[in-house]
Amino acid sequence: MQDSWLRETTSSEQLTLDEEFEAQEQWCNLDDRLTFILLSKQLYQDYWSLNNIKVELDESQLNIHENAEIYSMIGDINLFITYSHTINDFEGELSVMIAESKYRGQGLAAEALAGILEYSGRNLPMKLNSIVAKVSMTNQSSINFFQNRLKFIERSRNNVFNEIEFVPEIQQLPSEDQNQSEYKNLALNTSQLIIDRLLTNSLGSTSKWYYLENDLKLWRQTPRE
Repeated sequence: MQDSWLRETTSSEQLTLDEEFEAQEQWCNLDDRLTFILLSKQLYQDYWSLNNIKVELDESQLNIHENAEIYSMIGDINLFITYSHTINDFEGELSVMIAESKYRGQGLAAEALAGILEYSGRNLPMKLNSIVAKVSMTNQSSINFFQNRLKFIERSRNNVFNEIEFVPEIQQLPSEDQNQSEYKNLALNTSQLIIDRLLTNSLGSTSKWYYLENDLKLWRQTPRE
């Protein structure tokens, strides 16, 4: 990550290319997180038009698809899952980054959050009992995003780590209300609340999501040059 502003706002370190590959390998071998790479559908379509490529390709030309995906990358979103033995529940920690500045402020971060939560609520083998976003106290744009736009509630502040924890408004309901059938799937219901805010608060418009799942076993077996 070359952008110093992105490193500061995401609490990331600048890595060498080898370190980036090592980090990716570690992530692929862990089962406690989800990562979605965010692609611009417009950039993806532009790649084919600019290079005058026909969409009908055989398997020997799949690298063209890979190049198109790389060309259209604009950010990523992650969900880290932790298990608490003391209270016997699963918590999902969200982080989202729109790396390309011209795509910020269009509601894409909110839509990405809704997408990964919708996917998690339907596909994870465990049910999330809580969802949290941890934001640096100096990252005012993210604080405004979660607190004012998505109406997440501040759960705590940690001055040692210089961060604020935000949780969905629905999560702060009394336990008896959370047990009602319409609130039992926290991930799905939080996703729907975010979509509702997208549609009512001029954050942007939602569009149909497309999930492309890669076989990590094949990825792990592929030698790195």
